[in-house]
Amino acid sequence: MRAPWCTVPIRCAGSRVRLPKDSAVRKIMCNIYSSCYKNVKNVFLRVKPTKPTRVAR
Repeated sequence: MRAPWCTVPIRCAGSRVRLPKDSAVRKIMCNIYSSCYKNVKNVFLRVKPTKPTRVAR
């Protein structure tokens, strides 16, 4: 089972990241950035559009 955001560049904490092809590193980075991506989505759902969103590291 592969998450869709593992294959695409993810905007996370203001930086665009492309995952490497090495599977071990890819799996780790995928977990990190997928969770970050989920957090960003949750922030956008909770915060009003007029306020600047801040992502916790």
